[in-house]
Amino acid sequence: MPAEVGHRDRSEPGFALEACGVRGCARFGVTGVTPDGGRVSGVAGGRRDREPFSAVTWQPRAVGDGRWTPGEVILWCYEGDAVPVRVVRDDADGLVAWLAPGTPRLAVVPADGRGLRDRPPAERFTGPRRYDVTTWTGAGILRLERPGREHSLWLFRDAATGVRGWYANLEDPLRRSEVGVHTRDHVLDVWIDATGFTLWKDEDEMAALLELGLCTPDHAAAVRAEGERVIAEAERGDPPFDGSWLDWDPDPAWELPTLPAEKAALHGTSVPDGT
Repeated sequence: MPAEVGHRDRSEPGFALEACGVRGCARFGVTGVTPDGGRVSGVAGGRRDREPFSAVTWQPRAVGDGRWTPGEVILWCYEGDAVPVRVVRDDADGLVAWLAPGTPRLAVVPADGRGLRDRPPAERFTGPRRYDVTTWTGAGILRLERPGREHSLWLFRDAATGVRGWYANLEDPLRRSEVGVHTRDHVLDVWIDATGFTLWKDEDEMAALLELGLCTPDHAAAVRAEGERVIAEAERGDPPFDGSWLDWDPDPAWELPTLPAEKAALHGTSVPDGT
C-alpha cells in the first residue's frame, strides 16, 4: 500500500473508492467497482475515467445495511481482481462466502507472461499488467469476514484429508457495492494449519514495499499487529477457530458461478497505469 494511503478515516470522502483499489495502488493501476455501480479506472495522478457498469446477470442489492441471502452469488474484489462467490451467511456477525473449485477469476497478472512468484519481491509491484481470466484450483475455500476487522479468514479444505487450515488475509475492512464486496490487500498474511502451527506469509514482499517507499513503517507495524491479534484468537480457540465451521459443506445443488460479462470481457486487456 502506498505511503500516502496508510490507515485513513473511513468517513473521509473518496475512501470507499480507494478501498476498492481505485487510487494509489502500490502494485498497479486498477479498475474498481464503485459503491454506486460505476467503474473507475486508473488513478495515480488523480485521474478518474468513469464508464457505465451494468450488472448483467448479477442481482443488484442495497448498499450499507442491505444483506444478501444464502445461495446468492456476489463478487469478492481485490484491486482489480474479482472472483464470484456464493453467500453462505450474511448477518451482523459478518459475511461468509464459498469459493468453489473451478470458479473463473479475473486476475491482474504481469503483461510479459511471467508468473508473479517467478519475479524477485521488488519486481512484483512494478511493470505493465494485464487482466487474465484464470480458474480457482484446489478443493475450495470458505471466506469469513468480521465487520470492522482488517482481515478476512479463509478456511482451506483438502478433498482427500479434509480441513487444511486457516489463512488470515490481512486487508482493508470490506466495503459493499451493489455487486459484491471490495477491499485492498495488505500483502502480509498469516497461515494457521490444522495443528495450530503458525506461519507468516509474504514477509519478503512487505520488506520490498518498505524499501520501495510504497508502505510506511507505521502501516507495516499496524498490519503485523492485526496478524498478531488473529494468532492470539486462534491460540485461545475463539470463534471461528472453535471448530464451528469444520463440518460445513456446500449445498450440492449450487452451480458453479460465472464472471459477469463485463469482467470476462477484460481478458487480455492492459491494466490502466493511472498516468
